[in-house]
Amino acid sequence: MARGLLTYLECLLYWAPVNPITAATYFVPTQANNAFNLPYAMRALESHSIDVTSFYVLQIVQTLSYDSLGYVERFILETAKFSQLFAHRIIWNMKANSYKDEDSQILDPIKPTLDNSSGTDKSLYEREFSFFNDTSIPGKLRPYIKKSNNPDGIVIDIERKSYKSRQSHVKAPFMATFRISKKAIIFKVEDDCRQDMLALQLISVFRNIFNSAGLDVWVFPYRVTATAPGCGVIDVLPSLISTAMLGRDHEMGLYDYFINKNNFVNYMAVYSVILYLLKFKDRHNGNIMINGTGHIIHIDFGFCFDIAPGGIPFKLTTEMSCLRFEELCIKCFLACWTYIDKLTHCVVLMIKASRDRLLEEKYRLLLH
Repeated sequence: MARGLLTYLECLLYWAPVNPITAATYFVPTQANNAFNLPYAMRALESHSIDVTSFYVLQIVQTLSYDSLGYVERFILETAKFSQLFAHRIIWNMKANSYKDEDSQILDPIKPTLDNSSGTDKSLYEREFSFFNDTSIPGKLRPYIKKSNNPDGIVIDIERKSYKSRQSHVKAPFMATFRISKKAIIFKVEDDCRQDMLALQLISVFRNIFNSAGLDVWVFPYRVTATAPGCGVIDVLPSLISTAMLGRDHEMGLYDYFINKNNFVNYMAVYSVILYLLKFKDRHNGNIMINGTGHIIHIDFGFCFDIAPGGIPFKLTTEMSCLRFEELCIKCFLACWTYIDKLTHCVVLMIKASRDRLLEEKYRLLLH
């Protein structure tokens, strides 16, 4: 190694910490090729608050596959001692990544890390892992199991009459309302929810980007938690109906329903940019939801990146020709350009969990 480069790398230990997602990329083998990158990445992760690092649980868990020296494992175990919420999210995601294949037959190397937790925390996690195994539909619930996507709520029973089936292109998810918390969630079984988690994480990043740029646009990244291989919990979006239900159950037309035209145009602009960059497809009236103020929320991200059928980036309608829409699209696109490295890092770290069909086009976000 050249002396000048060695001196440069030695100074790396004293640099200001980078953001967590950039630090996580330093554990990838192409980056972790010297004795300075890994300690710096570790220090950068530890310098951020647990609330910040918890947002990148998806990527942190994936770096365990490259963690031959145990840096990431130590970070997870040490941080989990200070925050049960962080441990809660990490363990659930590791559980979802415990198999390489969709049929849960080939074990993933990250699974043994689960055995390193101990004491009352491990007892709690084991009780939560048994949730899907010990409860059939309608099934029975063990007392005081916390909802994985909302650890503030304590579940003591299920409102059995609240059961509703939901539409999906292949699977059959269902919704159930928990007693006491009075919040409904959707259980998905035999469907990989990690892709939805990544899509919604990226939408949340987009929201922060647009807010920091001062743009008057609106997106809503609801919460999805993968709880085990092929299992997940999804927040129910309150006071929303699909555009399919709007046409079937309401006498008013779409034009009359969107009284708040500004909200509608703002939605169209920001989501058109996001749909183009992330290649969300399978957009139809069943997975586009509407609230009472004209905001529209996309759900169900089973087709994105390279598993997206069709070649049209997004649907172009008459409303999109207005100057307000064009102005917002340009502003949103330029705002994303500044943070494109961060967006790309979020995607690249998830390639290993791709099930051989997701995220092959890793340079999609380079915006040629």
